Amino acid sequence: QKENVTKSPQFFASVGANRATVYQIDVDGTLAVVQAYVDEDPQELYYSSCWTLSAENTPILLAGGFRGFIKVINCLKGNIETTLVGHGNAINEIRAHPLSPALILSASKDESIRLWNVHTS
Repeated sequence: QKENVTKSPQFFASVGANRATVYQIDVDGTLAVVQAYVDEDPQELYYSSCWTLSAENTPILLAGGFRGFIKVINCLKGNIETTLVGHGNAINEIRAHPLSPALILSASKDESIRLWNVHTS
C-alpha cells in the first residue's frame, strides 16, 4: 500500500561572499531563487548559516562570517530583523537549538561560544 504524502516545495539557502540566497525546489524538480540578501558591506564574507523560526513561527535565516556579526533575516518579510553583535572575530559556526528555536549558539575565531535568543535579540 502506497503512503499518501502531500508534496510541497522544499527550500534551502547558501551563503558566500557578502550574499545569502534562498532557493526553492518545486515538486517537479525545478530550482528557483526566491530571495537574495546582499550585505551593505562589500568586505563581509558569509560562510556560516542556519535556519530557525521567528516568534510567529515563520522561517528565519541566520548568516555570519568574517565581520563577526550575525544577520537575522526574516525570509517571509524579506528584511533584516536584527543584527547580533558580540563576537570579536569571524563566526565559524551557527546552530539553532533543536527544541527551542529561539536559542542560537555561535562559535567564533575569537575562541568564544555565544548563546543568543533571536526573539529578544
